[in-house]
Amino acid sequence: MLRFTFSNNKVNYIRYSNVILQRFLSTQPSPKTSLTSSLPVGTGLSTVKTSSNLPVLYESSLLSRIKLKLGLQGELRESQKVLYQAAAISYYMIGSSVDFGGIQRELEMPDVFASFGRIIFLHIWFLLVRYIQLGPTGIFLRQQLARIMWMDLDLRAQQILPGQGKTRRSQLEELRSEMNAFMLALDEGVVDDDTVLAAAVWRHFCHFQPTPLERLVKMVAYIRKNVQHIEQLPEENFMKNGYIYFLPLHGDVVDTKFVNQHYLDFKNKARGSIK
Repeated sequence: MLRFTFSNNKVNYIRYSNVILQRFLSTQPSPKTSLTSSLPVGTGLSTVKTSSNLPVLYESSLLSRIKLKLGLQGELRESQKVLYQAAAISYYMIGSSVDFGGIQRELEMPDVFASFGRIIFLHIWFLLVRYIQLGPTGIFLRQQLARIMWMDLDLRAQQILPGQGKTRRSQLEELRSEMNAFMLALDEGVVDDDTVLAAAVWRHFCHFQPTPLERLVKMVAYIRKNVQHIEQLPEENFMKNGYIYFLPLHGDVVDTKFVNQHYLDFKNKARGSIK
């Protein structure tokens, strides 16, 4: 079995994350009950580039600027601007260390919008599990990460469905519904045994299609090792600099030179975009 041992506190954190996940998703449109079965085909979302490497970033409200000036940040351990920048960079760092094509081939996923979204959701979930250990600061980070992700997915989808706003919004709404179910299944699977986690992978990545067992075993191992890896990164990586990366699907060696260059590029762009 490919299991890691969690302490009672970590199990409680992850279980509590279900409640927080529902709270931060509650600002999204009401999800449909059906799961996404087919989104735009012909062009994989992974090949579609947004108009810029970063979306329109955080611009604080007048009240937030007053609070910041007076040092009134509540229970947040960093300013909202710093936290938003960290969340934005962490989101875009997903692309610098995740082998989207490798995961897609491993599970024989079609090259469509939904496949890219499902892989993004898995790596967003890794961050959400870590954020819940940061208390109120983590809740703020989760909210901003969700905002950044949906902005980015919408910008990419606009290139696949130009001028079809109604269809695009409908399909993104279905994808939100699937994200909700997927993340709750992952929460359950990561604190249970590998059969439960493999079932979550099979349902949401393979959509109940016949899948060789060794492919599911590979993905379970990938999820387990990255949960452990993300938990070992320093808190400042999530709250201050946004520097995160993931272990590869095959093996545990990361090209840190490549990742570091992407980090510096994103950090420079973020510094110039956040007002």
